[in-house]
Amino acid sequence: MKVLYIHQYFVTPEEDGTSRSYWFAKKLIENGHKVTMITSTNEFLHKEACTTNIDGINVVYVKNDYNQKFSKFKKIQSFISFSFKAFYAAKTYKNYDIVYATSTPLTVGFIALLLKKIKKMPFIFEVRDLWPDFPIQIGAITNPILIWILKKLEKSIYINSEHIVALSPGMAE
Repeated sequence: MKVLYIHQYFVTPEEDGTSRSYWFAKKLIENGHKVTMITSTNEFLHKEACTTNIDGINVVYVKNDYNQKFSKFKKIQSFISFSFKAFYAAKTYKNYDIVYATSTPLTVGFIALLLKKIKKMPFIFEVRDLWPDFPIQIGAITNPILIWILKKLEKSIYINSEHIVALSPGMAE
């Protein structure tokens, strides 16, 4: 099977951050699948857009700046920017059997949703953080129109996915 894997914050074990997507992609490859990872550039090893092979994973880095110190507005801009750039990169790949999209942020699911609608590619959505619930609960998102849009997007992603992977029982509920 050919898997198009989308994770905005993909890192290897040598980089800071959670490497779950790396290990999951490696396991898919060990089981005979082909994996292309679409991710954003980062502040560690991959600062420029490029395509490279990392331990059998075809990794496509799209240039997209992000920093935890960004303002709320700049973070939202970064999420949207990655969505468009990643979608553009993803649509150039042909004959993939499935898209595996992992949040955070929720906009990664939007990419998978677009690929399903436009290229008829089924997708699995992995929920790492409860978006938009988490940023709403901590007061990071307060605009009622934005909350309504994000809730609609969340519901659409869940309804249109072939399967939802929740990383904890609480998320599954």
